[in-house]
Amino acid sequence: MHDGQLGTGAQRGAFDEWVDAMRAWQREIDVTPDADVVLTTRFSDLPEPEIRYGRYAGERRWEGPAEIPAPRIQDELLQLIVWQGDSEVRAVEQARELLDSAPSDHDRRRLVRHMTEETRHGWQMAYLLVTYFGGEGRQAARELLERRATKGEALLEMFNVKLNWVDVFSWHNWGDRVGKYQLTMFAGCGFAPFARSIGPMLREESFHLAMGHQGMQRIVAAGHVPVEIHQRYIERMMWICYDAFGAEVSSRAQRIYDWGLKAPWGGAQIDPARANAVARSAFVEEVRKLMDQLNRHAPPGQAPLRVPDPRAPRGEMPGAEDERRLQEIFKNPAWIAPARAA
Repeated sequence: MHDGQLGTGAQRGAFDEWVDAMRAWQREIDVTPDADVVLTTRFSDLPEPEIRYGRYAGERRWEGPAEIPAPRIQDELLQLIVWQGDSEVRAVEQARELLDSAPSDHDRRRLVRHMTEETRHGWQMAYLLVTYFGGEGRQAARELLERRATKGEALLEMFNVKLNWVDVFSWHNWGDRVGKYQLTMFAGCGFAPFARSIGPMLREESFHLAMGHQGMQRIVAAGHVPVEIHQRYIERMMWICYDAFGAEVSSRAQRIYDWGLKAPWGGAQIDPARANAVARSAFVEEVRKLMDQLNRHAPPGQAPLRVPDPRAPRGEMPGAEDERRLQEIFKNPAWIAPARAA
C-alpha cells in the first residue's frame, strides 16, 4: 500500500464508517467546515527511504506492521499515532468554544480554516489507524471522536485548557509551534505511511503559526491589554509548551529514538535520553527571536513581553481577576488592532 490506498473492502468500509462518525461529530459540536479545505488523506514522497538513526539505521522504512521488527515497537507506534490524532481532534473542540466570540469576521474565518485543517489531520491519523492496525486501530479511531476536550478528556492536558482570545493567538504562535517540532521529528519515523503524512500536515501548520504570530502582533500594537496581564497568560501558555516536550532526561524518548520512531531534532547526533531537552532548547531559542519581533510592534514606552526561562521557577499565572478584566477589555472592539488585508 505504498500509494496510501485502503487495501481491502473491510478497511474501506471501516474507514467510511469513521468518516460518517466524524460528520456526526462535526454536527454535534456545531462546526461547518471551511469549504476551501478538502477533507482527504494526503501523503508526500520520502526523500530518504532508509531509517537514519537508532538500532535500525540503514534499513528501509517499514511499509506495514508485518515489517515492524517487534510487537512492542508496533504498540509504541500505535500510541504515538493515537496521541497525535487526539491532539488534532481535541484542538477543534477547544477552538469551537471561541468561534462565536471572534473579534472580527477575519478572525472567525481564520479560526474555521484552522479547525478544518486540524480535522483533516485527525482524519489522516484515523486513516492510518484503520488501514494498518486492525481491530485495535479501528477501536482507537472511533475513540478519537468519543472523547471531548470540553469534558477534560484530551489525552494531552494542554488541550483540556479553556482558552480566551488572548490565549488563542498565543496558542497558535507557541502551541502549534510545539506541534511543528513534533511533526518534523516524526517525519523521520521508520513507519513509512506515518512519515509520508507529515509533509502536508506541516504545510498546513504554517498557516496556524502565522495566524498566531499576526494576532499577537495586533494585540501588542493596540496596547489595550495590560502588559502584566498579557505576560501572565504567556507565562501559562509557555509552561504548557515546555511540559509538552516531556522530561529533560527520558528513558521513553531514548526508547523511541532507538526504535526508529522519532528522529532527533535537526538530525543531530545526540544522547537519545536527552532528545526532549534538545528539541525544547531549539524551541526556546526560536520563541525568543519571535518575542523580540513582537515587542517591536508595541507603542512607545510600553514594557516588553518576556519569554519565561524554562530553568527558572514558574512565574505568576493568570487568575480569575485577570479573566474578568480581559472579558471587560474584549467589549471594546479596539482591544486588538485591525488585521491587514491578506
